Parts: sequence; C-alpha cells; structure tokens
Amino acid sequence: MELQSALSALHVATDRSAVVAALQDITARLLRRGVFEVSGVECRPLELESYFYRTGLFEDAYVHENERQRNHFGELYVHRIGPLASSHYKMDNRVCVGLSLSDSTDFYYSALIRSARFSDGSEVFGPNNVLTAWARRINEQTHTLSPAVLDHLRPGGHDLVPLFPLMEEKAALHFIPASEADDDTTAPLIFSRREGLGDKDPDYRDLPLRGVVGPLHADRKYKDKTTLLRDYL
Repeated sequence: MELQSALSALHVATDRSAVVAALQDITARLLRRGVFEVSGVECRPLELESYFYRTGLFEDAYVHENERQRNHFGELYVHRIGPLASSHYKMDNRVCVGLSLSDSTDFYYSALIRSARFSDGSEVFGPNNVLTAWARRINEQTHTLSPAVLDHLRPGGHDLVPLFPLMEEKAALHFIPASEADDDTTAPLIFSRREGLGDKDPDYRDLPLRGVVGPLHADRKYKDKTTLLRDYL
C-alpha cells in the first residue's frame, strides 16, 4: 500500500513531533500523487488539513471524533454534527468533506479537502466549495436531483443531502503511478497552520498540519496566502 510506511510510523509514534512528521509525510504523498474518485467523479487534492486524535498521545481538540474518522481508511467522510456515523450532516458553510485515513480503532484521522482540481481541469478553492462542486458533478452522473434544484443552489445547501451518501462507504483513494510524473508530483509543497479553528487549543491549532501545492499563483485562491508565503520562505 502506498501509505503503509507512513501509517506504520504513525502507529509507533510516541510524541507529538513524531506524529506531526508522520502526518506531513502522508499529506505530502497525497498531494503529490493522490487521486480521490467516487461515483465516477475524480479530483486531485491541492490543499489538505490533517485531523488526528489518539488518546494520551495527540489529543487534538479540533477533531470531530466521528465514527467515520476511525477505521474507515480510504473512504470519504462528509462532516456531521455528532459522533455517530449516522449523525445528521452539517449544513451550509459548515459542511465539508474529508478523506478518512485511519486504519485502526485506536485513533481518529481524516484529511479535510480544502482545495482540489477536478478531471476537467477546474480548480476549486475552499472546503465547502469543493464538496458542492463534487456533489454537482456526481449529480451529472447519477441524475439524483433535478437540474432545476441545482440552478439556485447555495454552497452546502440542504438540497445536496441526497447526494452525500453516494460519496461515502466506498473506496475513494488511489495513486497515479510513480512513472507518470506531472506538475503536481514536482511542485513545491507548503506546510502551515490550519485555517479557521478558533482559540480552543492554540498549541494544536498552530501546528503545521495544512499542506498546500505550490506555487502560489494569483489565480489559486488559497486562503491566507500571506501566511503560506511566510511559512514557505
């Protein structure tokens, strides 16, 4: 498995710095060659944030601790308002999608997909926008919703809910072969602190767990480019 060595390092980590190093390694591998595909719609990640929680070792207060973030490796996780896999979905600008990367019941781990490039070449920035764009494309394949419903859709609106189950409970992760290098496999990577987390736990908030594919072109609408540039330099 592409991530086996990095996940193994995460399993045996004994301190915070080792966990951060393993999370950055996994993020880098996903940004370099990871592909996320579900219901016939494919994208490449441009920006990911790591959310990992292991009792007694790395108790990140910003992790949802939802069942879908634990032992659901390679599946997408649409954010919910409670800890159960069946909890109601979050809505409006609070609903986003992540990739579960936990292969164990011992820890929660998912990567929030903040920005992505879809197979038609369009780049979408902002986690809520990514989920909405993905759901729209899935609907083009499945015709689950009438096109008229989507004409006036706001990002994360309740009308999207019938599409969310089509994104979950199935393998969504694969990798492009190492022999097929492209711009993403050689682009600079930037690590910085995660966005919009508030002050619940500044020690965890400020860890460099946000990974971004560079360069920081003007047309790439990453949030807080000033901080990204500072951390890159």
